[in-house]
Amino acid sequence: MALKKIFNKNNYGLILVLIAFLLYGNTLTNGYALDDEFVTGPDNITSKGIKSIPRIFRTYHVNDESGNNYEYRPIVKVSFALQHQFFGENLVVSHLVNILLYAACLLLLLKLFNLLFKDYPPFVLFFAVVIFAILPIHAEVVASLKNRDILLCFIFSVLGFISITKFTESMNWLYVLATLFYFGLAFLSKFDVIPFVIIVPLVLYKLGKLNVKFIVLSVVLIFVSYYSYKVTKHFLIDRSVSQVRTFNYFESPLFFEKTLSLKLSAALNSLGFYVKMLIFPSKIACYYGYNTVAVYSFTSMFALLGLGGFGAMAYVFFYTV
Repeated sequence: MALKKIFNKNNYGLILVLIAFLLYGNTLTNGYALDDEFVTGPDNITSKGIKSIPRIFRTYHVNDESGNNYEYRPIVKVSFALQHQFFGENLVVSHLVNILLYAACLLLLLKLFNLLFKDYPPFVLFFAVVIFAILPIHAEVVASLKNRDILLCFIFSVLGFISITKFTESMNWLYVLATLFYFGLAFLSKFDVIPFVIIVPLVLYKLGKLNVKFIVLSVVLIFVSYYSYKVTKHFLIDRSVSQVRTFNYFESPLFFEKTLSLKLSAALNSLGFYVKMLIFPSKIACYYGYNTVAVYSFTSMFALLGLGGFGAMAYVFFYTV
């Protein structure tokens, strides 16, 4: 009886927040990790607090000692600027914010599931989010301050997904504006939003929430959000600073090899690598260096796992959901 009261659907949100802290509360004592200096630290632009925000929108995401200037992800730096304004250069607060953002990801994912799968029992949807929450590979993001851009991108992408779903139910055009706004912020956080171009219309169509007209609308909305990102960058970025990106082979062979077969091989091996990490997580890191994945092989264990993982996901999506 006590467990039934605890796992009442009214407590699902609180339980998810507690799970986030139980899993990642140990990161509160962490220091800086690889590449954190790109977004935070005493020498970063964000250390100046709120007054640095106009400059953040006028500069590239990465400005390193080699003269590289590339990427445009101002939202993540704005989050650190606001944090530094009120709490100073405090590593405990930095990691605390990442945990809170992860908790927000879980809460929003549960909200999205409740909108999409109304015929499913609430506990089933809650349990699905719990499984998502405890995946060890998420430590790569939550424990890394640099990767706050991924957390923010996920939050805004899910908010955009929620908005377009509500539009299909209410036909309230304010949700269209909300969709544009949230996906625009997602693009300004990181380009991990790109898969939602396919995920959103496919899921809504599969659930019978979209006809062809609305499928086109959902795709158009995301692309308009992308061009709002382009316009923002075009008009705000400091033109006196050129975008420069020196690629190193150890970062990714795909910077130098343009063949379609290599890209397909890399995609399968990368997917297989994360299938393995889902099942047997080991040596988790915020960055995987050169030759972690054998991108040139179609017959490696990772490539075969990737092909099997893709086939399994396609089967579940098209034939069982």
